[in-house]
Amino acid sequence: MTPEAALTKLMWTLGTKIDEQVVAQMQVSQRGEQSENLFDLRYGSCGESSRESDEPSEKFKEQFRKYLTPDRRFNVSRLSKAVVRFSGLSISGVEKGKSINIRVFMNLPSADSSTQADHPRCMMDAPVVWEGEPLNLINEIENEKARSALGDGDVTLSVVAPEGVKFYFDGLYLALFAKA
Repeated sequence: MTPEAALTKLMWTLGTKIDEQVVAQMQVSQRGEQSENLFDLRYGSCGESSRESDEPSEKFKEQFRKYLTPDRRFNVSRLSKAVVRFSGLSISGVEKGKSINIRVFMNLPSADSSTQADHPRCMMDAPVVWEGEPLNLINEIENEKARSALGDGDVTLSVVAPEGVKFYFDGLYLALFAKA
């Protein structure tokens, strides 16, 4: 966008929208001012940390499931890129220096630790080496895989860890980029 288009769009958006609507409107083309739209689905946090202690907390979770609905202007056929992102991911039940895989499934709420990584709805099978500090993960999803799993409605993300492993995270996000 040109600076003039961005300023005009911001003035219009601030005058007609509130709270999270402002962010959403700024990321979507209104009148052809952008070549690509961003539909940012913010799934929020999971569990709570016990950073004061090395002891695992009961507030860690074994799995996470939540659904969100993309903006009605999202068209899966125009998808150009999909990205899953974790912020502040921490793990319990794994020794420091050991590796595990965190899996993210799209629109498969029944996914659990026994669901295989080769399942067509597995969007992310990320190896994580636990060093004792929260970490951030970013994973781009193959376009065809994302298109086939997305569908036309709600988008459920299910996060699972191996048996006996628990996790928490500060934020889980799904960014859907689509041609305007």
